[in-house]
Amino acid sequence: MKLDLNSLESELVSDYTPSFIRTRTIEVDYRDPRIQEVAFMRKLGADRSELLGVFVLDDSFISTWTNTTDHYFTSLDPADKEYFGVMYSLPEFEDPREFTLPGKPLGTYDGKLLILENDDPLNFVIGKYVIK
Repeated sequence: MKLDLNSLESELVSDYTPSFIRTRTIEVDYRDPRIQEVAFMRKLGADRSELLGVFVLDDSFISTWTNTTDHYFTSLDPADKEYFGVMYSLPEFEDPREFTLPGKPLGTYDGKLLILENDDPLNFVIGKYVIK
């Protein structure tokens, strides 16, 4: 569905339903005092995906995401985050395909997706990936 914020009218943009949908749910009782505990924050952080960016490459629309793993909360190492993307065929946003990424997506250059593979100042590596 698409909602026009000026006219407040909605329209059906696509009726396509992907065969695989990530589902994450967590029950929250806001009266429970344990909601302020670190364990709850870890579970909440590990059970949600965060949008990092959207890109248009050739005839594809790509959205990139990250998930925080439970181990990340003790290590705070960016390597303990999971990165993935979803690619749709344009112009109708058909055929969604999910793929993993080896690091944080930075943007695009020359028709390729730029991925931060290593952020060590002595061994800084940005990879250029062709997504098909």
